[in-house]
Amino acid sequence: FTNDPFSPPELEVRADRAQLTRISPLEDEVLMTRPRLVFDQRVGVPLLRNRLIISREERDPAIATLGYDNRDRGGLFIERSFEVIETRRFSLRLAPQFLVQRALGFSSDNRDADSVSEEDLQTNSFWSWIGLRASLDARLAPQTTFQANVNLAGFNNTGDTARANVQLQHQIANHTLSAEYTYRNRFYNGSLGFQTVDRSVGVVFASPILYIADTGIAVNYQASFQNIYAPTDRLDLLDPSDLSDDRVSLNRTQMSATVRRPFSLWKGEPLPPTPTEGLKYTPKPVIPYVQFLAGLTGTAGFYSNGESQSYLQGLMGFQGQFGHFSRSWLDYTGFSILYSQFIPTGESPFRFDRVADVRVLQLEVNQQLYGPIRIAARAGFNLDTGKTISTDYMIEYSRRTYGLTFRYNPDLGLAALGFRLGDFNWSGVSESFSSPNIRQATPTVIQSF
Repeated sequence: FTNDPFSPPELEVRADRAQLTRISPLEDEVLMTRPRLVFDQRVGVPLLRNRLIISREERDPAIATLGYDNRDRGGLFIERSFEVIETRRFSLRLAPQFLVQRALGFSSDNRDADSVSEEDLQTNSFWSWIGLRASLDARLAPQTTFQANVNLAGFNNTGDTARANVQLQHQIANHTLSAEYTYRNRFYNGSLGFQTVDRSVGVVFASPILYIADTGIAVNYQASFQNIYAPTDRLDLLDPSDLSDDRVSLNRTQMSATVRRPFSLWKGEPLPPTPTEGLKYTPKPVIPYVQFLAGLTGTAGFYSNGESQSYLQGLMGFQGQFGHFSRSWLDYTGFSILYSQFIPTGESPFRFDRVADVRVLQLEVNQQLYGPIRIAARAGFNLDTGKTISTDYMIEYSRRTYGLTFRYNPDLGLAALGFRLGDFNWSGVSESFSSPNIRQATPTVIQSF
């Protein structure tokens, strides 16, 4: 069977024998004998497992996934994801990890205040080579869901290697009310770098993206109340008898709203959806366009020690793409030029949510080199200091039915190798760039590709 609508298909799953069974309205089970992936009718790769689940929901197809994290995991690691329990209302997924570089003794741990302690580094034992990602999802009622994520970067000292997030969500109309608890949640706050919130508990009320009639204006807003226990650089908030502990517990009430509007400046026509034109290297025909984007975000935060931090953030810039990604050479160029500026009032007692980069320029370019190969780079710059906030690099091999992507961020110390199979809803891209344990604290943070 194949996910390619054209013949001959560029990708097939072949087996000597196969049996298809519908196991739920959203899933089919395929049991196979000697299965293999065949690319372009020429190259065959053993599938290494005889059972596949074809799902209407996103799944991870990889036998194993490679990742790179030099802050928590010492560099290169390999993981394998397992569906331990999966029903229509409950699922439990475990992903054991082997921390390769740490086990080989040339760990590149870039340890700081939010990563594993130096004591753990010195105690380099078998249990420090093993990591784990675990996620539990449960639908408690039609409008209520529960989710828990645990991330362990070693079993030698779980108190210092664990990060966790627990969330109970309830839908109210089209809004979401969430009760959340986090442990050692990690934020990347621009030029301030990684910051860790040791513990937080609270509630968040958030809207979806709402569109105002036919104006093209998009609006979203949220309000939250949390108790936060995190490091501070404010000595007056610490216990003078023990300045070695730089953490403080404060309540924070925060409200935020964003308004955005894209203005189309030019829009081209896609090529016909044929295997030699519009669908040669992509699952959907590319539509060339250029647009101007303008936005405004207002945020007000109030802390239980009487302090506050509020700001307005203006965003404007151009985004677009040229070409159709169909010819062999230089037939696709994507770009983004965005400028944002903050007008802050007051200052947060914490560093993780403090406005640190007032004027930021974000640049991105994505360029086809030859055939299915594209390269991309994205960077953010603090225009007041000239400092680079974060830089992403990507190289992609893109085909109509599958793709390979390698991404690297030297500032975050993260890398990922991803594999995509289109139309089977399989996506093997590592969560390293978008994990709930690495969240943006202000809109200055550079997001993943």
